[in-house]
Amino acid sequence: MKQILQIPVLGLGLLLTSCQSNSNDQASVPQELHEKPVLKANKTPNLSEVMNSHINTNGPKLIKESGAIKFWDHQDRIYVTGSEKMAISFYKHGHLPYTKTILGAGPNGETVVYEVDKNDAAYANNLIHHFEKTPFLMDTYKNMNIYALAGRLYITGQDKTAQSFEKHGHLPYTKTILGEGPNGETLVFEVDKSDEIFSKHLIELYHDMPRQILNKTGFIVFKKSQRLYVVSSTESSKKFKSHGHLPYTKTILGAGPNGETVIFEVVKENDRALENMMSIYAQTPWKVKDNHDFHVYKLGERFYVTGDATASKFEKHGHLPYTKTILGAGPNGETVVFEVNKDQPNLTENLITTYNKH
Repeated sequence: MKQILQIPVLGLGLLLTSCQSNSNDQASVPQELHEKPVLKANKTPNLSEVMNSHINTNGPKLIKESGAIKFWDHQDRIYVTGSEKMAISFYKHGHLPYTKTILGAGPNGETVVYEVDKNDAAYANNLIHHFEKTPFLMDTYKNMNIYALAGRLYITGQDKTAQSFEKHGHLPYTKTILGEGPNGETLVFEVDKSDEIFSKHLIELYHDMPRQILNKTGFIVFKKSQRLYVVSSTESSKKFKSHGHLPYTKTILGAGPNGETVIFEVVKENDRALENMMSIYAQTPWKVKDNHDFHVYKLGERFYVTGDATASKFEKHGHLPYTKTILGAGPNGETVVFEVNKDQPNLTENLITTYNKH
């Protein structure tokens, strides 16, 4: 007797004909046709899988995400993507086909570039709205977290509050101090209603926190409690930034550009580290006054005054090719050296006039 076996394979009927006796003898059918075929669907990889399998060392770095919306750091800009597909493409190639750019909108003044969907006029505006409501963690010190949000700095002192703020961007009780941020931002401190002195301690901790002001190879400088601290390595920098303490130090009173005490790290395993740091420090220009076209630096026991075009070069090299020197013109009788530019005959006199007004 003939029996028809019908096995579905990829939506098609495959008809097999076999002979089987009335005594139910087993048909001569290959074993693999007795088994249920397994059909593998084409699975679209998600961003996490792509990032794990495709290491892009010099490409975009994912810094924060909120559902499908991703925030990226790439080439000193922040990029915002709104879909998984575009996030994968941007991670691989570092490029968005259509964008909207807003200068200076990042938490540190970075340019922010938003994905644009040409089929959805509101798409980019929705990303902008989401970005502006997203807190960015800027710094931590001991049990304190500092976030940037909508041009303000928010400071929390409890883990549960920090987690809630990262999620919702809101603090239930706060104390606000206008204009005391590093760039004149308003500061908003967490208040704990069950602890009357909580916010006071948090404010003190914020002002006591080490702030990095210079970073060169083998030479990192922090400002803390009106003192300058100089450390020799990234490892020491991380420890000092977390705890605000150096185990071994050498202190020099009044050696800062504004008369601050300077405290150098002493590395017991490296006798030359201190000597190198002090040498670099002595050759480093320190900006003490700044205007849009007028910059004053302290280098050694002298002041140097430059125009805007030369300022960055002087910060890097500590040298002016042409100068005019006036002895005793500094606030405490220091020598003051003014930039001379042969292509701008009036520059030096303008710098002298502006310097004397300030």
